[in-house]
Amino acid sequence: MAVAVLAFLGVDVFAAEKRANYFNDPFVQVTGAIDSCPTPPGPLITETEMKMSAHARAERGTRCYLSGRCRLPNAYHYDQEIIPRVKKAILADGRFADTSVWAEGQRRWVILKDAFAVRNRRGRSNSWCASWMMSSQCSISL
Repeated sequence: MAVAVLAFLGVDVFAAEKRANYFNDPFVQVTGAIDSCPTPPGPLITETEMKMSAHARAERGTRCYLSGRCRLPNAYHYDQEIIPRVKKAILADGRFADTSVWAEGQRRWVILKDAFAVRNRRGRSNSWCASWMMSSQCSISL
């Protein structure tokens, strides 16, 4: 209850806590051509946030697995297979050679965080940082 009251008042109750990748969600740099764009934040959470989401994460995909429709007992377990395939596909596509791309996986979703060079009217390159999300179930060949 106290956490909810503090959050309502705008106090960041998790600011002082150490942030870590407690669930070992995959987060890898795929390309690294632009040094000026900092590494985007990965799947870092506080210990309190981890404890609050642990049960829901454990449940994801359990029913599917128990019914025999899913190969793995948890939806998050697929991410360890998906992200290396995403990295391989991006590296195989020459269009991304001048970018800095990071890939993060959570619950069969792929989040691409990147920096890319854009030419302005004067012909100079500017770096832009952005994020895109795509479902691992979309129709791309990995």
